Amino acid sequence: MTTTSDVWRIASLADAARARAAVDRLTADGDLPTLERARFLTSLTARLRRCLGQGGAWELRLRARRTTAVGDGHLEVSLRPAGAAGPAPDDGPTLTCPLPRQLVRSNLGDDIALPEALLRADENTAAVLTLLDDRERLVTLHREELHQTNQGVLALHSDLEAAALAQRELLRAERTARAEAERARRLLTFLGDASAAITVSLSRAAILRRLSDLLVPKYAEDVDVWIFDDENEGGDEDEGSDEPGGDDERGGDDERGGDDERGGDDEPGENEGSHENTGSDEPGGDDRRGEDNRRGGDDEPGGDDEPGEYSERPPHSPRHPNRPNRPHNPPRLRQHSAAAVLAARTGRPQHAAAHPGELPGIGDLPPSVLSPERPLLAIPLGARRLLGVLTLTAPGPRFDADTSVMLVELARRVGIALDNARRYEQYRDTAETLQRAQLTELPTPSGMGLAARYLPATRGLNIGGDWYDAFFQPDGSLLAVIGDVTGHGLRAAVVMGQLRTALRAYAVEDDSPGDMLTRLHRMLGHLQPELYATAMIARFRPGEPEVVWASAGHPPAVVRGADGTVRVLDAKPGVMLGIPLPYTYTDHVTELPPGSSLVLYTDGLVERRAQGLDDGIERLAHALGTLSTPELEQDLDAAADALLKPLLHDSERDDDVCVLLCHTMTPTEQEREGHAN
Repeated sequence: MTTTSDVWRIASLADAARARAAVDRLTADGDLPTLERARFLTSLTARLRRCLGQGGAWELRLRARRTTAVGDGHLEVSLRPAGAAGPAPDDGPTLTCPLPRQLVRSNLGDDIALPEALLRADENTAAVLTLLDDRERLVTLHREELHQTNQGVLALHSDLEAAALAQRELLRAERTARAEAERARRLLTFLGDASAAITVSLSRAAILRRLSDLLVPKYAEDVDVWIFDDENEGGDEDEGSDEPGGDDERGGDDERGGDDERGGDDEPGENEGSHENTGSDEPGGDDRRGEDNRRGGDDEPGGDDEPGEYSERPPHSPRHPNRPNRPHNPPRLRQHSAAAVLAARTGRPQHAAAHPGELPGIGDLPPSVLSPERPLLAIPLGARRLLGVLTLTAPGPRFDADTSVMLVELARRVGIALDNARRYEQYRDTAETLQRAQLTELPTPSGMGLAARYLPATRGLNIGGDWYDAFFQPDGSLLAVIGDVTGHGLRAAVVMGQLRTALRAYAVEDDSPGDMLTRLHRMLGHLQPELYATAMIARFRPGEPEVVWASAGHPPAVVRGADGTVRVLDAKPGVMLGIPLPYTYTDHVTELPPGSSLVLYTDGLVERRAQGLDDGIERLAHALGTLSTPELEQDLDAAADALLKPLLHDSERDDDVCVLLCHTMTPTEQEREGHAN
């Protein structure tokens, strides 16, 4: 940047006039536009007048700066008292103006004639007046244009008035289109929300109950779901027909003992809004009850469904081999409309009403005897196969076409959700059955008591990874084992069985707990490198008041001493089994005198979503501390139940639970005398 600076002394009006004239010449030489030059000089004149009014001598400092390489710059003018280091405090900021052309030097030292300066001022004034004349001519032109525009606006108003009626008609048509679009949007929104609500659960009873809650009363006055038997997929659906007009329909009534179709068990009004008749009305049922009997019975808080839900498996489920396939009292046989029967046969939705529905993709039938006043809409529920029929009673005089399309799509999604729930339950039952088949029957060692509990998860497919085991080694030592395989389902149950079998094989060689875990670690990493497991092994030797144990990433065991004190075996555990790194597990020794208890468990007992693992272990320790030695020695099973009760007070579990309670019995007086002799 190049800077040229000059100072002009101002002591009188003549000096001020010369300085102004010099600045005028500089701005003119810098090609500053006339209007900008006039504004700049006016500001400078006002500043000079203010300084002279204050009296004394002043210095006018000019700086011409070059700002770019192309030659342009700007001019800075500042005033300060003569001899002062800076501008006066009450003086304004430095005056600045841009210069399109760079000045060579300021030439303030040259003498400037005042007449010449006056003429220059007149030239500036003339230029400003010329500019004002141009502006006045433009204003006049704009006035004429504005007048013409106003005339055009007046003419436009008359045209707009003529188009008002046409616009109102367009608005009316737009409102109608918007209403239809909004109605379609509401239907799509309901379809999406309903789909999310029915697919969030894997319980068929919960799906059907939510379906009824969603449809009644806005889209249907009554909802009936006819689920076919798993073994007889709709083969007897014509048994429930209420309609005359075919041998198949009448045959169903004859099998019920007469043609009293209006006086049957499912007379209109008896099952209004009910979807609890979702179980099969055919022999064999839906085969989905009995979860508590197979999943822990009284020991397990809660059942398979969500809180407040009911199980779907009938008591005559073939999963109870000691019960017949039918209850002692035959089930109530329900009647189904001819529309439902035809929908089950053809797989096509059917509409039954006194007037044709003319609904897209839906057949029309005469009105149903079960609902002569209201139309019925029977929609098949199908996924990979036909599962049943959803029958809806219209909430008004007829079904709307758009609503019927939405209901058909919703029924299709319900069928998929029901099929997923059925497949999930079959997979879960298989995994649970496999896991329970591999759980060990506890031995009865001398001087010790053992009690075990296994409770499957009640939410999700978290079944198959947890196990316990207890058996004798060749030297008479008792091994107590607890473990948990990562993952769930059939694969976890199979890996669990492999680990259990391998551990029993390693125990034959009289290895220590640490040696057995080391061998299990190598075996799992070789056979199942993508799966991991935690495990803990405790060895009890007859007559020794101690326990030798080793842990592979498993939650720490809890010990209750004979005096009632509780402690956690919080020694650092080894890595999880199967981690891809070599590791040798070490043994730990803990005193366990007679009258003491050792609790082995899996993380499902102590881990909760809203709480940490340490909090759960602390609750377990507190629950164990509340048990007395007499309680533990008189009935260890009851003590195990009492231990689980405060920890599993809620009915929902995200993971399965294994607990193995080991108690060393206090010797009797005779046993003490025998040992002393």
